Amino acid sequence: MNDYDKYRPITLLPTVDKIVERIISDEMHNFFSCNNIITQSQFGFLANKSTSSLLSQFTDLVNSHLDNKRHVLVVFIDYSKAFDTLKHETLLKKLDNCGIRGPVLNWCKEYLHDRAYYVKIADTYSSKHKVTVGTAQGSVLGPLHYLTYVNDAPNVVKKCTIFQFADDTCLISAHKDIKTAEQNLQADFTNICEWSHDAGLVLNAEKTVFLHIRSSHNVPDPAVEVKLIAHSHDCLHRKPNYCTCPQIGKKDRQTYLGVVIDDRLTWRYHIDSVCDKLRCVMGKLGVIRHRIPFTIRINLYKSLVESIISYGLSSYGRTFNTYLDRIYSLQLRILKI
Repeated sequence: MNDYDKYRPITLLPTVDKIVERIISDEMHNFFSCNNIITQSQFGFLANKSTSSLLSQFTDLVNSHLDNKRHVLVVFIDYSKAFDTLKHETLLKKLDNCGIRGPVLNWCKEYLHDRAYYVKIADTYSSKHKVTVGTAQGSVLGPLHYLTYVNDAPNVVKKCTIFQFADDTCLISAHKDIKTAEQNLQADFTNICEWSHDAGLVLNAEKTVFLHIRSSHNVPDPAVEVKLIAHSHDCLHRKPNYCTCPQIGKKDRQTYLGVVIDDRLTWRYHIDSVCDKLRCVMGKLGVIRHRIPFTIRINLYKSLVESIISYGLSSYGRTFNTYLDRIYSLQLRILKI
């Protein structure tokens, strides 16, 4: 890989440190759970929550809006190096706001203090550089630190619905009048942009996209253009006379948490993706079918095929039977193998 910007540091921690981290992490999780500290819109790194539960709630909400003949605008927000840009001072303040105080907060402060990183190529080491931002990636506490860092983000969302899975964030605005939906989405998206700037998170406008999801019977006026602007820090705080901020790209489909969501919520493109994966698995199973025992083939089916089909099934399983029949047909062919 020649793009060095895509490399991520991994924290090397001794075993004793990992044990201590696990103890602290479990106590913090219990405290957050008992006191309902973490926002309900957050689904990442939490017990009894997963990408599947988020997708189910997402689909239920969008289908409810579509049944009521509303236009649904969804923006999928992308952050650049989200875990690497957390300001330590801000993180400690947010931990305090979440109720982590006293000796535990002091321990977290010492945990973040005086960290350094270096690069090793073969037997050559670079000089060390101190780390003043970011959480320790690969550590036990890293994900929990991030959850507390973004825990107050939903507080600035007033008119839309927000879903979070760690740094994967989306906003949903719905209304029978598409311009009203656009205005509501723009208002809350601007609030999120400002919150991100103040928190030190880098919102990547180039990779942030939005969809206009609607039913085939709810056709908007062709003359009405729906757009979304990602306002920069200077635009929000200095308020220039003319805004030159980038416009968020509009797409007809987007991959979110491993499923492909299209602008009609038909799941046709996701079905295509599932079928492609199943064909790949089927080809490999066909090659080795006579070389491994039957029990191992069954385990491979459960681990490879069932996992592909079952992921997101509570969402895409509501689509047309003609789409699902394609998966069913491939499933039968694999079962024969």
